[in-house]
Amino acid sequence: MARAAGRHRTLSVCDFAGQPVGRSPTVNVTVSVLVVNHNGGDLLERCLTSVQRAAGSWSLQTVVVDNASTDGSDIVSDAVQPTVLIRIDENVGFARANNIAAEHADGRYWLLINTDCFLHQGAVDALVRRMDGDSRIAIAAPRLLNADGTLQRSCHNFPRPVVLFLEQSSLWKLATGRRWARRLSITTDHDRSMEVDWATAACWLVRPEAWRQSGGFDPGFFFYWEEADLCYRLREQGWRVWFEPAAEATHLGGASTGSPGLLQHFFKGLYRFYDRHYPPRARPLARGIVSTMALWKMTRAAVRSRSAPTPQARRQADSIARVWAAVLRS
Repeated sequence: MARAAGRHRTLSVCDFAGQPVGRSPTVNVTVSVLVVNHNGGDLLERCLTSVQRAAGSWSLQTVVVDNASTDGSDIVSDAVQPTVLIRIDENVGFARANNIAAEHADGRYWLLINTDCFLHQGAVDALVRRMDGDSRIAIAAPRLLNADGTLQRSCHNFPRPVVLFLEQSSLWKLATGRRWARRLSITTDHDRSMEVDWATAACWLVRPEAWRQSGGFDPGFFFYWEEADLCYRLREQGWRVWFEPAAEATHLGGASTGSPGLLQHFFKGLYRFYDRHYPPRARPLARGIVSTMALWKMTRAAVRSRSAPTPQARRQADSIARVWAAVLRS
C-alpha cells in the first residue's frame, strides 16, 4: 500500500475500474482536472459532468482525490469516470489533497475545481486562451455565480488591516463606486478582465511551472486562505493572477455557512497568512479587528434575540450569537 507525503495513508491509486495505475504520464493532455472530494453526495458527478460538457475540443485528464468519504460519493457513472482516483484514509484538508492530486497531473494546464462548482459552456476555452495569451499568468479564474445567477464576489485584495476592517465591518458596501475603494479592489464590479491580488480557488486554471516553482499550497492551511497565500507567493515571484469574466461557473458554496468550526478555520488561516507575510506587529492588529467585530456581531445578535417576534427568529439570532462567541474564544 503506497504512502503519499504526510502522515495519512494512501489507500489506493487506481483508474475508475479499480485497476492500479503507475506514474507513466498521460500524453497529449491540455487540461488536467483536479478535484478533491469529501462526502460530497452527488456533487462530484455533477461537477465532472459540467467540466466534460464545457471542455469542448480540449483534451482532459481527471484526477480525483477522495478525502476519506463515507457516503460513497467517490463512485461516479462511467460517463464521467476519472483518469486517476486516489483514496486516502483521513480528511487531510483542501490544500494537502490538492497537492496530492497535482503529483498525478500531466496536462499543459491544471484545472482546480471544487465539487460544488459547475462550469458553464465555453469556460475552459476562455481560460485556456487567456493563459495561452500571456506566459506570465500563473492562475486564471472565472467569474463565479451563485445558484440563483447573482454575482458571487471572488476577486479580493490581500487582507492587510485596512481591507480586513472594511470587509469584517461590511463598510465596503457603502463605498461602491468610490475611487479609493476601487484601488483597494473591494468593490470591483467583476465585469472586466483584469489582474487581481487573489481569486477564490473554487475554480482555477493553473500553470504547472508556476505551481512547482511556488511549491503549491501550504498544507498548514487546512481550509481557507490557502489560495490567498499561494497567490501572494506567486506574485512575489513575478507571476500574475488573472480574473477572466468571459469564463463563468456556478459555485454553490459561496455563502457563509454560519458554522463555528468553519469560522474558526477561517480566522486561524487568516492569522497564519499574517504570520507568513506581514510584520509581527500586524497580527495583534488583525486579532484586535476580528475580536472587535466579533463582539459587535455577537452583541447585535443577542439584542435581536431579545426582541425577536417569533421563536424561529429568536433561535436564529441565538445561533448567530453563539457563532461569534466561539470566534471570540478561539
